[in-house]
Amino acid sequence: AHASTLSRRLVANDGRTSTADQLLHASLLFKARHDGELGAVLERLQAADMTSAQRQDFDALRTGYEARQRQARSTSAGEAADRGPVLTAGTVYRHRSGEAGLGRLSDTQMPIEARLPLREGRLVLSVTPTELKAGTLAADPATAGRFGGGPVAARLQSIGAVVPPGAQTARGVGFGVGYESDKLEAGIGTTPLGFAETNVIGNLTYKGQFGDEVSWKADLSRRPVTDSLLSFAGTRDPRTGIEWGGVVATGGRLDLARDFGSYGIYGYGSAHS
Repeated sequence: AHASTLSRRLVANDGRTSTADQLLHASLLFKARHDGELGAVLERLQAADMTSAQRQDFDALRTGYEARQRQARSTSAGEAADRGPVLTAGTVYRHRSGEAGLGRLSDTQMPIEARLPLREGRLVLSVTPTELKAGTLAADPATAGRFGGGPVAARLQSIGAVVPPGAQTARGVGFGVGYESDKLEAGIGTTPLGFAETNVIGNLTYKGQFGDEVSWKADLSRRPVTDSLLSFAGTRDPRTGIEWGGVVATGGRLDLARDFGSYGIYGYGSAHS
């Protein structure tokens, strides 16, 4: 009530409010984040007669007010940018050492994403050119017998009846479409078209809270297993014509977190096949 009375007096410019009371009122407005009214009060105080201590209090309030205004403008600009369309592109490379033609993997991806405003969230469109290299399988019977057609194909290869598997490579382009908002994410797409094996993939994720302290996230997904060229892209044994691989993991995950202020706890459970 005292702050409201001071506010009416300041607006009316009745001249009965002391500098000390005006500074007290400005402090109350700052703490309450009533920045619109606070700006007017600080403007009036600018020309007021003050003691050295009062001037220090005024300068501190003005500095805090201006910093909050800059933050508000920055946040507003960021939100405006978030609401606009965004196009991103990049290159992702990973390498896994291992036996040539089997466990070794060099994976280069060039994801291109367009994010377009849609209601309270964004429509996400993605195109991902991908190239995989695993090296060339060794020609010795022990190694050749662990690939595709197995020992029979290895014996045929050793007598020159069939051509060896050669370099293990895969190229393709993956596509996806999805929607994301503060609480919901959903998407569907494909592993790269052009791979020996192509799969439909996707996810559905929802985030929620129990009160102010407990948050949770539930996720259902079907995602590619990218540990090797065989599991990600699939391959073909030219000695027998066998095609295999292209593995996906399908399942769900639940995350729970509890915030205790100075510390928190977090846990999750998942199951995939």
